[in-house]
Amino acid sequence: MESKFKLLEHGADYGVQGTGKTTENAFEHCAEGMFSIIVDLKKVKSKEKINILVTAKNLEELLINWLNELLYKSHVKHMLFSKFKIEKIKETKSGFELNGIAKGEKINSKKHEMALEVKGATYTGVKVEQQGKKWIAQCVVDV
Repeated sequence: MESKFKLLEHGADYGVQGTGKTTENAFEHCAEGMFSIIVDLKKVKSKEKINILVTAKNLEELLINWLNELLYKSHVKHMLFSKFKIEKIKETKSGFELNGIAKGEKINSKKHEMALEVKGATYTGVKVEQQGKKWIAQCVVDV
């Protein structure tokens, strides 16, 4: 089975790329890729659900805002996320709006071995585009 995300080499940082049949799927898989840098996703149970709402002027900015909001929620709620679902990305008068959820659990040092800390998603290498029948969403994250 083809992976829905991949990590890209980028100096001391990591690039994350999500692919999917829709923009929403690509964004979800990009989030999975980013959190896979932090922790083994298989060890994070979907016990709690957090709602996420972000807006932006364009899809590239929306991707960055989505990923950074996930990191923010992870930090302030002391949680790790492993499952992501975007209900809808819709076009608005001022740009785009994303409504989604992240599922995960509280950080447990006995269970979760932290790999790297992701400080934030950056505009370096950011791209959101349709290629044939699939969508690609990618950017570089600062570690």
